[in-house]
Order: sequence, then structure tokens, then C-alpha cells
Amino acid sequence: MLQNRIPLENGVVNVDIIPSMFDGKMAAILSGAGGVSCQMYTAIYKDLKHRDLVLEGFPINRNITDAIELFSYIDDIESFFALSTNERFNLTHQPILEVNIHPASPLHSYTGVFRWFNLLVYHLRIEKFPWSPTSPVIKESMKLLQTFIQEKAGLKVDQPILAVEPPQ
Repeated sequence: MLQNRIPLENGVVNVDIIPSMFDGKMAAILSGAGGVSCQMYTAIYKDLKHRDLVLEGFPINRNITDAIELFSYIDDIESFFALSTNERFNLTHQPILEVNIHPASPLHSYTGVFRWFNLLVYHLRIEKFPWSPTSPVIKESMKLLQTFIQEKAGLKVDQPILAVEPPQ
């Protein structure tokens, strides 16, 4: 986090700059929306072909307050009845924007930056350009770097995390 102080006539203003990089996956996690849905508009997929909606320009009408209220209704076991996807506007899980998400943002940013440096090392190691991730030489370079990092640091990089260890 970068911090700066800006002197003004009536005092000092503190400015906190937090590195942030939310892609679609992170936005979906935070907003509670899932599947093929817009994070800013509540139209259902089949409505996106209607001429009137296209002419309106799909106005931004989704907000976190409504999403939290809808989820609390869906999540209430006492009054729950099955809502179709269209009735819940692709809300699939509880929105988490109401909590402090500052740790998620830099972590997501650093993960993306780390991935970029991995790609750079893969290509520099074998002096292969342009960057074609499907090249057998690049795949071999990736495997060698992954093995090196796992042996030296005990970390698995560029590999899916398994929720359950596979049987031996």
C-alpha cells in the first residue's frame, strides 16, 4: 500500500493507494452473481435480444444492496421456495462486498503479477518468442520452473489446487 500526504490550506489529507485488479471472476465472487450474467445489469439472458433493451443501452440497475436483500430472502429456510434463475437474476451465492475486501484486492493483484513473471521466466529461459503457450518447448519450460519452485519453496505454481489429495 502506498501512502501519501497532501497539504491543504486547512490541514493535511492522507491518501491511501491500494493496488487493485479485479477481473470478471473476482467481480462475480464479490457480487454474488454467477453463470453468464452481467455484473451491472439485471436482465436475463433471453431478454438481451429485445430491441428495446438494446436501444435503452442496458442501463446500470444492479446494486449490492438489492443483491444482499435478495440473497437474504433466498437464504431464509423458513420462507424459501425455489426461485428460477430468471427470478434471482443469476444470484448464486451470498455477496461478500459488505465485508472488508481490502486483503482480497492486493492478493488478487499479486497473484496476477506473479503469473506474469512466471510466463516471462518461461520464455526468457528458452529464448523463445513470440509467446505461444501451446508450444511443446514452452510447456517443458513451465514444467521445469514449476518443479524448481516446488523443490526450493514447497509451492505449487500454475497448477490447480486440489481440495482433496488424490488417493495414493
